Amino acid sequence: MSFARHIHVAKDGNDQDAGDGQAPYLTINKAASVADPGDTVTVHEGVYREHVKPVRGGNASAPIV
Repeated sequence: MSFARHIHVAKDGNDQDAGDGQAPYLTINKAASVADPGDTVTVHEGVYREHVKPVRGGNASAPIV
């Protein structure tokens, strides 16, 4: 059984970090590439100039938000 994660993205992050609140990712694309159904992605304040295409989508019972 897997647990939903809370993934963070921030302008001072690093895509090599863990993607959590203490060590956020830098890009929305990195978060989208690792997010699974049921996960939450928080994009912190900033301007992100990127085209985002998630690898996976959520579903009715486990959306990615």
